[in-house]
Amino acid sequence: EPVETLGLVDLGPRPEEVLAGEQCLEEMRRTLDAVNRRTREVFFMHRLHGLRYAQIGERMNMPVSTVEKHIARAMTVLLEKQRREMQGHD
Repeated sequence: EPVETLGLVDLGPRPEEVLAGEQCLEEMRRTLDAVNRRTREVFFMHRLHGLRYAQIGERMNMPVSTVEKHIARAMTVLLEKQRREMQGHD
C-alpha cells in the first residue's frame, strides 16, 4: 500500500503548542533574570535537561544542598510571579 494513502497520525505537538511552549520558556527566562546566573543555570539544568541534583552538583562543583537551594530560589521567584499575575486577574 502506498505511503500516501496510509492514515498516519502525527503524535507530535501541534505548531501552536510548540509556540506556546517556546513563549512560556522565554517568559521563565525573563522572570529568572531576577536571580543570579548560577541559580538560573542550575534550574534549567534540572528542569530543561533533566539532570539530577547530584549530577548538577558534580558539574557545577557544589554540594547537593547548594543545588537544592538554587532550585528552591528559582521556584520561589517563579511562584511569586505567578501569584502576582493571578492577583492581577481577579
